[in-house]
Amino acid sequence: MRRDHAPLLIAAVALATLPFVLDAVGLPLRSSIDVVVFAIACLGLNVLVGYTGLVSFGHGAWFGLAAYAAALSQKYWFPGQLVLPALFALLFIAVTAALAGALILRRRGVYFSLLTLALTALLFAIGYRWTEFTGGESGLGGVTRATVLGVNLERDAIYYWVVAAVGFVVTFLLWRFHRSPAGSVLVAFADGSPAVIVNVVDWGYGTAVRLGLRAWLVPTS
Repeated sequence: MRRDHAPLLIAAVALATLPFVLDAVGLPLRSSIDVVVFAIACLGLNVLVGYTGLVSFGHGAWFGLAAYAAALSQKYWFPGQLVLPALFALLFIAVTAALAGALILRRRGVYFSLLTLALTALLFAIGYRWTEFTGGESGLGGVTRATVLGVNLERDAIYYWVVAAVGFVVTFLLWRFHRSPAGSVLVAFADGSPAVIVNVVDWGYGTAVRLGLRAWLVPTS
């Protein structure tokens, strides 16, 4: 296997062995599911922070907003469904990220970070105080994993491998993206290559692509 395939091999081995490792230290299978879910969210954060150097304090906002979008859409529009709420959350976050990015990307450096922090604080206040809609600190009940194509996802033993498969697909797509022509240009741009900065793209475009990818990956988790 070529050396540049090592990340995929490491991801596959980690996903295959994670439940057994955590079980050996006394943690339930649910913990393995949580680890993979948060790992997917961190992959989204790395798209922005790792490749542009922009520090974002708003990553958790997209995670929570996507969770509420999926849960509320299942509760009111798609009862007993899982795929449709997930697709709705992806679409909702894509639109919301585009609107938020139009404002946040007007600033750089510490001002960019402060705007992402303000976004997080705003959404937290809405989620915490609008109890009739979000459930507030009590949370949102009545959300189920449902059954997809005859597979009962309520069982953790099945649900983990579905989540692990999604995690590996996300890892593979990001791996491919960073090695594609578009991804290579953005990586070079993030590294500060003068030729790229002058002749290919501008700062706003490169950052907008990464901000959009980061926000879109979070609801996947």
